[in-house]
Amino acid sequence: FLRMLAKPRRRFEGYPNGWFVIGFSDELAVGQVVPLHYFGEELAMFRGEDGRANVLDAYCAHLGANLAGGKVAGCNIECPFHAWRYAGDGRCVEIPYAEKIPQKAFVRAWQVREQSGLLLMWHHAQGSKPDYEIPALPEWAHEGWTRWTMSKLRIRTHPKEIVENVVDKAHFPRVHNTHVESFENEFDAHKATQRTRGVAYPVGGGKDQFEIEATYFGPGVQFSWMHGALEAR
Repeated sequence: FLRMLAKPRRRFEGYPNGWFVIGFSDELAVGQVVPLHYFGEELAMFRGEDGRANVLDAYCAHLGANLAGGKVAGCNIECPFHAWRYAGDGRCVEIPYAEKIPQKAFVRAWQVREQSGLLLMWHHAQGSKPDYEIPALPEWAHEGWTRWTMSKLRIRTHPKEIVENVVDKAHFPRVHNTHVESFENEFDAHKATQRTRGVAYPVGGGKDQFEIEATYFGPGVQFSWMHGALEAR
């Protein structure tokens, strides 16, 4: 009887393919190792002396110690258990007590891009290489523009429900206290763009004639170009 009344659990269909933001550049210093958990996987992110950000599966190919508890050695990450060292491509490049490195001594390396102050990682369920890229923002690090204002929220939802906001005109007056004069959408391959023009009524008073162009690049990254009293990206 209780089983009949229990709410059925929805079947998890897996994670979508695409580029996803996994952090900000300022959060990863040279020589730093950061543990991550994405796409149901334990990961280790590190920045070597060459300045490059790398992400590997967290567990050492030797006895499974977590690499995120290790340290950076040059441009490699060193396992905290037996000091096996892995390069950014996942290959074991040094075992301190062995002359020969086993062929199976490697861990999975993830595709990482770093641009516009963001750390991006590619996920594909079948392991395919990236079939699109995230554009760089010319305003990043340009004179007259501030650094990113960083904010993180943890939401139990699927990315597609966030992307659906691109066609949601009705929430503007309720959520943002704005009057929409023009609203249109454009869909092109992996991109979904929302263009909005109207009048906003800020909390502090007055009104702002604004224009916003918000583009989703796949399911995990969105950029908004905001024009009006506040020029923002």
